[in-house]
Amino acid sequence: MITDKEIQDYIDEYGFHDDIRNNHNAFFFYCLSDLKKALLCWYPLDPEWNVLEIGGQLGTLTEYIAEGVHSLDTVESRPVFRDLIRRRMETADNVRVLERIPSSGQYDCILAIDAVDLCAAHPEDLFRALYPLLKENGVLLVGFHNRYGMKYLCGKTDPFVNTPFGVFDDRTALYTKQEMDTSAADNGFVHAFHYYPLPNQMFVQAVFSDGKLPDQPVHDRVFPFDPFGKKGILSEKDVLKQITEDGTLDEFSNYILAEYRKTERSSPVYPVSAYLSADRGKEHSFSVVFRSDRTVLKQPVYKEGQAALEQMYFNLEELKDRGLMIVDQELTPAGILMNECTEETLLACMERLIREEDAEHLLELMDLLWRNVLQSSPRTEDDRLQKACIDMIPYNGFWTGSGIRYYDQEFSREDCPPEYVQFRTLFYSYIHFPDLQNLLTVESLKKRYGLEDRWDEFKDTENSFVAGNRNYTVYGQIYDWAKD
Repeated sequence: MITDKEIQDYIDEYGFHDDIRNNHNAFFFYCLSDLKKALLCWYPLDPEWNVLEIGGQLGTLTEYIAEGVHSLDTVESRPVFRDLIRRRMETADNVRVLERIPSSGQYDCILAIDAVDLCAAHPEDLFRALYPLLKENGVLLVGFHNRYGMKYLCGKTDPFVNTPFGVFDDRTALYTKQEMDTSAADNGFVHAFHYYPLPNQMFVQAVFSDGKLPDQPVHDRVFPFDPFGKKGILSEKDVLKQITEDGTLDEFSNYILAEYRKTERSSPVYPVSAYLSADRGKEHSFSVVFRSDRTVLKQPVYKEGQAALEQMYFNLEELKDRGLMIVDQELTPAGILMNECTEETLLACMERLIREEDAEHLLELMDLLWRNVLQSSPRTEDDRLQKACIDMIPYNGFWTGSGIRYYDQEFSREDCPPEYVQFRTLFYSYIHFPDLQNLLTVESLKKRYGLEDRWDEFKDTENSFVAGNRNYTVYGQIYDWAKD
């Protein structure tokens, strides 16, 4: 348990910034890291809303929410937290910090993130207190640890579960989705919809929901990590793969963000899943939100990312001008709006060809990627690309049956050797598909695309690029926590 003095001393010395290099404690990571904002950055907050937040902690979500709504009342019972939130939000004129849940008021949205777990609030008491404060068409979002979360089934422990598999013995500390829904219904809420943040609430990398569970492996998008350093009996990564394949994420998600309403949802358009890259610098952190009307919205997590978003749009349009296929897209004030593509992803296509041991078509696909790179830009006098879209790799394309349709071309480089882009295709393909080596050796493809003498050079360039892009300086500890 972190003492009030330790919290106060830490903030006095380091401030509210999210750099966790100074302290690898899970508490400070969760309460201060900007990564916490990924829990909500994909969810549509209305700028006209009056919002009530239950449990402000050190104000990381408070700060994020306040920027996007009309007014925010934050309830925090712990005096040191209240004082620090007031200090953090002293320039915000739309925030009030309260000691207890108000007895009156009408809110468009109430956020109770971790209120049940960290505040030891009983669900019945929470729902009973919040129901009269919510407008008839308002939404209550309750975030809680799932008692049957996959990490607990792996035998891992944390501050809520002290012994391996202890969730099967203690039915008071944590709750299941069914128990929470029952408590909500008993107190008048008639609508329940659930979101499943992966791998947990500390650093959300993907979100699924009752409206869209994953229909393919997510290991290229999501990596579990454990800030408590507890080894499980089973690998959480393997269990995640299994429940994804079985379609049971809705039962075994580590964390659940439940949406409760007094009436059925009125809006026909709402998020059903999302992918997030919040561990990058603020200029390159984005959410990709899949919506109920089968549209996709890509938007920056921070206002600093608007320029990169617009550049991403124009990069794709330039590829289209060069005769390459891209997803249909529209640049709107909210972000880049696209129609959901139903074509096979390029990764899924490669996985299928590897499973079928079809080396011939795999090689044709590699050659097509190479030809597309060469077509993507005019050349310089020394035969380099004037502008290379370095994300023209299998992670960012769909297979149409006769060609590749590109999306998410965020990064580009001027005066770039085309071989560097093809290096990235090979480098990440063999990481993602180790069995590819059994059909096409990496050495043979290095020779085919003129990479033999430049492989190590390009690898150093790539490692440097990824370290900066992924913000390893600030968030490197997370990747240590991910070692299962």
